[in-house]
Amino acid sequence: MKKTPLFKNKRFLTSLFGIFIISIMLLSLLNVYQTKGDNKVEYDGHIFYNKGDYWISNINGKELSFRYNPREVEDIELVNFPINNKIYVAYNPQEFEQESFVLQESMTLFKSTNTRPVLACYEEEDCPNIPLINCSEDSSIMFKYNEKENIYIEDKCLVIEGSQEYQLRYVYKLIYWLLRI
Repeated sequence: MKKTPLFKNKRFLTSLFGIFIISIMLLSLLNVYQTKGDNKVEYDGHIFYNKGDYWISNINGKELSFRYNPREVEDIELVNFPINNKIYVAYNPQEFEQESFVLQESMTLFKSTNTRPVLACYEEEDCPNIPLINCSEDSSIMFKYNEKENIYIEDKCLVIEGSQEYQLRYVYKLIYWLLRI
């Protein structure tokens, strides 16, 4: 009897191809489970799942989304600043557009807490039809663009200076504090 070479044996090639496909599927499945583990963060009893650019968590019965998870803002120190039921989110129209990402994200984040945010200006020039705040009278979070990062209290205002990314990270730290996370 004449033996046929392995590469001409159809049954052998079909079996080899099947094993190859099954191996790829198993490796893909293992990779999916490994990736899911990397996209989950547990912090202070809350689980945050990564969904694209956001972290999703169920907090106080609400599903909330965050650009940074709590571990990513751990290094930020909060200054002692009381936040009541209403907070002005103030900006200089010469430095920021009203549609600025940091302003809009801040407004949305404060709404997820028991705080009512009100968009305001701290400079009158080019201010649209929104409140104009005065730090000696109005409790406010004031955003100032600056190359140097700095957080300080000025009368009744919490001033956050720096890039928009730095400002946003500070706001997330503040929101986690308000949510007691």
